[in-house]
Amino acid sequence: LELFPPLPQSQQSPAMKATKLLLLLACLACLACHVLAATESSNPINMVVDLLSDLQAKVIKAGEDAHEEYVEFADFCEDRAGEYRHEIETTKAEVEELTAAIGEQKATVATLTARTETLAGDIAANSA
Repeated sequence: LELFPPLPQSQQSPAMKATKLLLLLACLACLACHVLAATESSNPINMVVDLLSDLQAKVIKAGEDAHEEYVEFADFCEDRAGEYRHEIETTKAEVEELTAAIGEQKATVATLTARTETLAGDIAANSA
């Protein structure tokens, strides 16, 4: 059963023949694309190439992420190193100041000890 029986060749216009030919070519092109796509996706070599391409993209992304983390960590380390450098310089200056203060206090202790001994001698002389 045909819904539209074909017209005899003599009754078909050249435009209708061209339209049929273009429709047939379009259908063949779609079929060829479908077969080609099915063949390419099921081809083991193409599957391996696709897997390697995906892996390459993942590795590149992981490398970019690792580089970003490295840059952040390097900045952190540089900041901390600067802070430690400042703390070391400040602490060295404090050590020098405290060493000088200890020297002054030792001199004061020696002076006061000598004075105490002198006064103890004077008290002993006065008591006798």
